[in-house]
Amino acid sequence: MSTTLMRHQDDGAIRLVANPRYALFHDTGTGKTVTTLTGIVRTLPDFPRTLVVAPLVLLRNAWEKDAAKFTPQLKVCNLRDDRKALGDVDLINFDLFRNRYDELVKRGYDRLVVDESSKMKNHDTKISKMLREFSQKVRSCWLLSGTPAPNDGLEYWAQIDAIDPKIFGNYYQFRSKYGICEEVFIGAGQTVQRWRADPRKMPAMLAAMSHVCHVLRKEDCLDLPDMVDEIIEVELSDNEQSAYLQLAEQLAAEFAHTVVGEDGEQERQLIHVDTTAAGKTMKLRQVTSGFYLSRDERTNEEQVVWAGFSKLNALKSLIGDTLEGQQVVVWALFRADAERIRQELDVLGGAEILYGGLQDRERNKIIDNFISGKKKILVANTQSAGHGLTFVNCRYAVYYGLDYSAETHLQSRARLHRIGQAHKVTNYYLLAKGTIDEQLYEVVTGKIKASDAALIALRRATEQYRANQAGKGMHNAARGTGDHRPNTEDAYTEV
Repeated sequence: MSTTLMRHQDDGAIRLVANPRYALFHDTGTGKTVTTLTGIVRTLPDFPRTLVVAPLVLLRNAWEKDAAKFTPQLKVCNLRDDRKALGDVDLINFDLFRNRYDELVKRGYDRLVVDESSKMKNHDTKISKMLREFSQKVRSCWLLSGTPAPNDGLEYWAQIDAIDPKIFGNYYQFRSKYGICEEVFIGAGQTVQRWRADPRKMPAMLAAMSHVCHVLRKEDCLDLPDMVDEIIEVELSDNEQSAYLQLAEQLAAEFAHTVVGEDGEQERQLIHVDTTAAGKTMKLRQVTSGFYLSRDERTNEEQVVWAGFSKLNALKSLIGDTLEGQQVVVWALFRADAERIRQELDVLGGAEILYGGLQDRERNKIIDNFISGKKKILVANTQSAGHGLTFVNCRYAVYYGLDYSAETHLQSRARLHRIGQAHKVTNYYLLAKGTIDEQLYEVVTGKIKASDAALIALRRATEQYRANQAGKGMHNAARGTGDHRPNTEDAYTEV
């Protein structure tokens, strides 16, 4: 079987065999599942029962498929399909692990494998605590992640604690030793204390944990084809631009903080936008896609109001002309986007939507139809399809919308650019010009922080809004009107 492994996979398996408690922090797309299955086979007599906890999408599309192909001698059972099944390797997703925790403890597993262990990065969540507790009940614990600490170095603690609690001690000891505290403004004159890893102490932290983990980057072990990014600027319509600027002005007023200048005058300014508050800028991201949500006064239900179709038209042009006949993954942020995209692109070779909440059978059918080529276009969300799937049948991806997570973005890029890809991969980014889209691209490519992105976007939009208002004020003085709302006659409401 070892002849089927690449050199870095065999090396990873050797490390796992030699270390019952270990973490492989290997980049996405490097084949960690096969590496781990190999380690399980090689240690089977000593550790006969393994529980794998992984994201739902990985159970079938990574673990079951790879085991059938590379380690058919293993009996692999999916506990979602058969609750009472017993195998050499039992698979379960995070939610069911939490719900069936006591039952799983009684089964007496020898080893715990946590795939995508970044799920544990927040030490205070229930799933993180339960996984750490379970890890101390088994003789072997292996963790797998390509992005173990996507936001900050302090996120390593919970994962290393599951491997060996003695390395860092408790969380507060660890934080005090390797962290730095700062005050962060969150709005309405309030500040909170936030801890982050001290950059000066990161080398010492990494050195302390280096004997229980191995870090590997894709470029160091794989000879993959090139991957390139292309930015396509989208000009918003007047109606979309008006809705965007007006919404930004409203949000800026909510986040403003009163400061006192040197002359003693008070002024409301945007000083900082906390990451949590930045989530409220979701509405700005919706408008760059051409819609916003409006609450019906009669039914009190939210409706999708379409302010324009600038980005959608750009997508149709790209796929219909430049990428005609090619298979394409379209990463869409919102369900409203995904539905509209599927409707518009279905005529170009068939389009399917992959989103959270699907039944396993329906989800697997959608994935199989795209991988086999029965469908040309897959519209997916990075949260629900950005982990574990392999789309090397496809070499083009379009980012219709972006969020603040560099982790999910890197994971989504690795769906196409991974072992088995034979062609250059091209990622197209549809960015609404002069909007938060531009800042989000800088976030996911590691150039700025999420909170900085929200701050920059709001500042620029409010400056533009006020400049436009000043110009309109002069114009409307002659016309005798001051109504600057978006042109609702140009908007389409989807009920």
